[in-house]
Amino acid sequence: MSILTNEGFRVTIIGGGLSGLLLAGLLQLNSAAAVTVYERFISEESSYWSQGATIHLKSDSGFLAIK
Repeated sequence: MSILTNEGFRVTIIGGGLSGLLLAGLLQLNSAAAVTVYERFISEESSYWSQGATIHLKSDSGFLAIK
């Protein structure tokens, strides 16, 4: 049985939204992972609001979601 360590592994995250970028940042801070983030949304002509979702940080529920 081998021991799993966090040294020298690669992680690919699909989606550069709030959770994808947060996960990428935390992995880079807390491990030896090489992180790659892929994001499909590249068009400046598309409406920003047609992609993904937002968290309202002025409400209590918004802060709870990122804790």
